Amino acid sequence: MTNTVLDYLQGRGVPFLVLPRPHAAGPEQTAAAHGVDTAELVRSHALMYRFGAAVMVTPWTRPLDLDLARTTLDDEGARFAEVHELQGLAAGCTPDSLPPLGLWLQAPLFVDLAVAQLTQVVFPAGRAATLVCMQRTDLFRDEPYAVSVLTDASRHEAARAGLLTATAARALTEEDLLPVHVVERRRAGRERSGAA
Repeated sequence: MTNTVLDYLQGRGVPFLVLPRPHAAGPEQTAAAHGVDTAELVRSHALMYRFGAAVMVTPWTRPLDLDLARTTLDDEGARFAEVHELQGLAAGCTPDSLPPLGLWLQAPLFVDLAVAQLTQVVFPAGRAATLVCMQRTDLFRDEPYAVSVLTDASRHEAARAGLLTATAARALTEEDLLPVHVVERRRAGRERSGAA
Protein backbone atom coordinates (compact mmCIF):
# COMPACT_ATOMS: atom_id res chain seq x y z
CA MET A 1 0.00 0.00 0.00
CA THR A 2 2.75 2.46 0.91
CA ASN A 3 4.40 2.03 -2.47
CA THR A 4 1.06 2.69 -4.13
CA VAL A 5 0.64 6.00 -2.26
CA LEU A 6 4.21 7.03 -3.06
CA ASP A 7 3.83 5.94 -6.69
CA TYR A 8 0.67 8.02 -6.92
CA LEU A 9 2.47 11.10 -5.56
CA GLN A 10 5.42 10.54 -7.92
CA GLY A 11 3.01 10.25 -10.82
CA ARG A 12 1.55 13.63 -9.89
CA GLY A 13 5.01 15.17 -10.13
CA VAL A 14 4.80 16.91 -6.76
CA PRO A 15 7.76 17.26 -4.37
CA PHE A 16 7.53 15.29 -1.14
CA LEU A 17 9.76 13.84 1.54
CA VAL A 18 9.35 10.29 2.87
CA LEU A 19 9.89 9.82 6.62
CA PRO A 20 10.20 6.09 7.40
CA ARG A 21 10.41 4.53 10.85
CA PRO A 22 10.44 0.73 10.69
CA HIS A 23 8.46 -0.97 13.43
CA ALA A 24 6.79 2.25 14.62
CA ALA A 25 3.66 1.55 16.64
CA GLY A 26 1.81 4.58 15.23
CA PRO A 27 2.21 7.72 13.13
CA GLU A 28 2.93 9.75 16.29
CA GLN A 29 5.95 7.54 17.00
CA THR A 30 7.19 7.96 13.43
CA ALA A 31 6.72 11.72 13.66
CA ALA A 32 8.57 11.91 16.98
CA ALA A 33 11.49 9.92 15.58
CA HIS A 34 11.88 12.54 12.83
CA GLY A 35 11.32 15.57 15.05
CA VAL A 36 8.04 16.42 13.32
CA ASP A 37 5.79 18.82 15.21
CA THR A 38 2.40 17.19 15.79
CA ALA A 39 0.85 20.52 14.70
CA GLU A 40 1.81 19.54 11.12
CA LEU A 41 0.54 15.96 11.37
CA VAL A 42 -2.92 15.36 9.90
CA ARG A 43 -5.38 12.48 10.17
CA SER A 44 -7.77 11.30 7.46
CA HIS A 45 -11.11 9.84 8.56
CA ALA A 46 -13.20 7.68 6.24
CA LEU A 47 -16.94 8.24 6.63
CA MET A 48 -19.80 6.47 4.92
CA TYR A 49 -22.78 8.54 3.82
CA ARG A 50 -25.63 8.26 1.33
CA PHE A 51 -23.33 8.56 -1.72
CA GLY A 52 -20.61 6.18 -0.49
CA ALA A 53 -17.34 7.12 1.16
CA ALA A 54 -15.99 10.58 2.01
CA VAL A 55 -12.66 11.56 3.55
CA MET A 56 -12.37 14.18 6.30
CA VAL A 57 -8.91 15.59 7.08
CA THR A 58 -8.28 17.08 10.53
CA PRO A 59 -5.25 18.05 12.60
CA TRP A 60 -3.90 14.89 14.28
CA THR A 61 -4.56 16.24 17.77
CA ARG A 62 -8.14 17.41 17.08
CA PRO A 63 -10.85 14.75 17.01
CA LEU A 64 -13.35 14.87 14.18
CA ASP A 65 -16.73 16.11 15.39
CA LEU A 66 -19.22 13.69 13.82
CA ASP A 67 -22.07 16.23 14.03
CA LEU A 68 -19.99 18.80 12.11
CA ALA A 69 -19.04 16.13 9.56
CA ARG A 70 -22.71 15.21 9.13
CA THR A 71 -23.55 18.88 8.57
CA THR A 72 -20.76 19.13 5.99
CA LEU A 73 -22.08 16.05 4.17
CA ASP A 74 -25.72 17.12 4.66
CA ASP A 75 -26.43 13.60 5.87
CA GLU A 76 -27.56 12.91 9.45
CA GLY A 77 -26.90 9.21 8.88
CA ALA A 78 -23.19 9.63 8.06
CA ARG A 79 -20.95 7.42 10.19
CA PHE A 80 -17.35 6.34 10.54
CA ALA A 81 -16.36 3.59 8.09
CA GLU A 82 -15.99 0.12 9.54
CA VAL A 83 -12.73 -1.80 9.05
CA HIS A 84 -14.03 -3.83 6.09
CA GLU A 85 -15.32 -0.63 4.42
CA LEU A 86 -11.96 1.05 4.97
CA GLN A 87 -10.24 -1.92 3.34
CA GLY A 88 -12.60 -1.60 0.39
CA LEU A 89 -11.69 2.06 0.08
CA ALA A 90 -7.92 1.63 0.54
CA ALA A 91 -6.86 -2.00 0.66
CA GLY A 92 -3.81 -2.49 2.83
CA CYS A 93 -4.08 0.79 4.73
CA THR A 94 -3.78 0.32 8.46
CA PRO A 95 -6.18 2.13 10.81
CA ASP A 96 -5.09 5.76 11.36
CA SER A 97 -2.90 5.64 8.24
CA LEU A 98 -5.32 6.70 5.50
CA PRO A 99 -3.68 9.39 3.32
CA PRO A 100 -5.51 12.67 2.52
CA LEU A 101 -5.73 11.88 -1.20
CA GLY A 102 -9.30 12.13 -2.44
CA LEU A 103 -8.49 11.31 -6.07
CA TRP A 104 -6.41 8.28 -5.12
CA LEU A 105 -9.17 7.07 -2.80
CA GLN A 106 -11.88 8.05 -5.30
CA ALA A 107 -13.83 9.81 -2.58
CA PRO A 108 -14.80 13.43 -1.91
CA LEU A 109 -12.24 15.21 0.27
CA PHE A 110 -13.11 17.68 3.04
CA VAL A 111 -10.33 19.56 4.82
CA ASP A 112 -10.69 21.14 8.24
CA LEU A 113 -10.14 24.89 8.38
CA ALA A 114 -7.05 24.43 10.59
CA VAL A 115 -5.45 22.06 8.04
CA ALA A 116 -6.19 24.49 5.20
CA GLN A 117 -4.12 27.11 7.04
CA LEU A 118 -1.00 24.94 7.42
CA THR A 119 2.07 25.64 5.30
CA GLN A 120 3.46 22.12 5.58
CA VAL A 121 1.49 18.90 6.04
CA VAL A 122 2.70 15.51 7.29
CA PHE A 123 0.52 12.44 6.84
CA PRO A 124 0.67 8.64 6.97
CA ALA A 125 1.19 6.94 3.62
CA GLY A 126 -0.96 3.90 4.33
CA ARG A 127 1.28 2.56 7.09
CA ALA A 128 2.10 3.90 10.56
CA ALA A 129 5.81 3.46 9.85
CA THR A 130 5.86 5.77 6.82
CA LEU A 131 4.98 9.45 6.79
CA VAL A 132 5.01 11.88 3.89
CA CYS A 133 5.89 15.55 4.33
CA MET A 134 4.65 18.05 1.71
CA GLN A 135 3.80 21.67 1.26
CA ARG A 136 0.02 22.04 1.63
CA THR A 137 -0.23 23.80 -1.72
CA ASP A 138 1.53 20.88 -3.46
CA LEU A 139 -0.58 18.28 -1.66
CA PHE A 140 -3.89 19.86 -2.62
CA ARG A 141 -2.81 21.43 -5.92
CA ASP A 142 -4.69 18.97 -8.13
CA GLU A 143 -7.06 17.57 -5.51
CA PRO A 144 -10.66 18.75 -5.64
CA TYR A 145 -11.59 19.42 -2.03
CA ALA A 146 -13.70 21.64 0.17
CA VAL A 147 -12.67 23.44 3.33
CA SER A 148 -15.06 22.96 6.23
CA VAL A 149 -15.17 23.22 9.99
CA LEU A 150 -14.75 19.63 11.15
CA THR A 151 -13.52 19.89 14.75
CA ASP A 152 -14.88 21.58 17.83
CA ALA A 153 -11.65 23.60 18.25
CA SER A 154 -11.87 24.86 14.66
CA ARG A 155 -15.51 25.78 15.17
CA HIS A 156 -14.56 27.97 18.15
CA GLU A 157 -11.68 29.54 16.22
CA ALA A 158 -13.94 30.23 13.24
CA ALA A 159 -16.57 31.81 15.50
CA ARG A 160 -13.96 34.07 17.15
CA ALA A 161 -12.69 35.11 13.72
CA GLY A 162 -16.22 36.01 12.64
CA LEU A 163 -16.48 33.21 10.07
CA LEU A 164 -19.37 31.62 11.96
CA THR A 165 -22.11 32.97 14.16
CA ALA A 166 -23.21 31.10 17.25
CA THR A 167 -26.09 29.50 15.38
CA ALA A 168 -25.20 29.33 11.69
CA ALA A 169 -22.54 29.70 9.08
CA ARG A 170 -22.08 33.03 7.35
CA ALA A 171 -23.59 33.54 3.90
CA LEU A 172 -21.58 31.62 1.31
CA THR A 173 -20.01 33.38 -1.65
CA GLU A 174 -19.18 31.83 -5.01
CA GLU A 175 -15.55 31.45 -3.89
CA ASP A 176 -16.66 29.48 -0.82
CA LEU A 177 -18.18 26.85 -3.10
CA LEU A 178 -15.09 26.44 -5.30
CA PRO A 179 -12.20 24.11 -4.50
CA VAL A 180 -9.45 26.02 -2.73
CA HIS A 181 -6.88 25.39 -5.48
CA VAL A 182 -9.17 27.12 -8.00
CA VAL A 183 -9.65 30.11 -5.67
CA GLU A 184 -5.89 30.36 -5.09
CA ARG A 185 -5.23 30.35 -8.85
CA ARG A 186 -7.86 33.05 -9.41
CA ARG A 187 -6.39 35.22 -6.66
CA ALA A 188 -2.87 34.78 -8.06
CA GLY A 189 -4.16 35.78 -11.52
CA ARG A 190 -5.84 38.89 -10.10
CA GLU A 191 -2.65 39.84 -8.23
CA ARG A 192 -0.55 39.42 -11.41
CA SER A 193 -2.96 41.48 -13.47
CA GLY A 194 -3.11 44.17 -10.73
CA ALA A 195 0.70 44.37 -10.64
CA ALA A 196 0.96 44.79 -14.43
